[in-house]
Amino acid sequence: MKLEFTRHDLKILSICYYIHAGTIAFSALFCLAYAAFLSVVFNSIPTGPGKATIPPGMATLIGSFLVGFSVVWIVAAVLTFLCGRYLPRGQHRVFCYVVASLTCLAVPYGTTLGVFTFLVLGRPEARQIGAGVGAMALGPEPPPVPMG
Repeated sequence: MKLEFTRHDLKILSICYYIHAGTIAFSALFCLAYAAFLSVVFNSIPTGPGKATIPPGMATLIGSFLVGFSVVWIVAAVLTFLCGRYLPRGQHRVFCYVVASLTCLAVPYGTTLGVFTFLVLGRPEARQIGAGVGAMALGPEPPPVPMG
């Protein structure tokens, strides 16, 4: 019975990781859209003598930061999505622990998600689920080869 509860909890955590990955990806897309908007704004500022301008290189610096943050968020979204895929299968426990610890940095939703991931993955039943999946993935042993 505890095994079924653990399977259910892992499925719920998986759904929560998918939702969290979606919010991270949306944030990355919003950041890219903001970078594009600032690019249009900075390029439409009139230049010439007697007109106020932004310092040279400032637009490039701001755009680089925004694109850099977007790349980091996209990588985080992919890692979070993969963790959501691996959790119900019981695969890649260390990867899920690492992603759960990084998820804890997203206060308050990520912290709750990460802590519950630690609690569920720490159960002995979660280890059994992972061992069962690994054994099934390898398949049956081949018959011995006769010598001689």
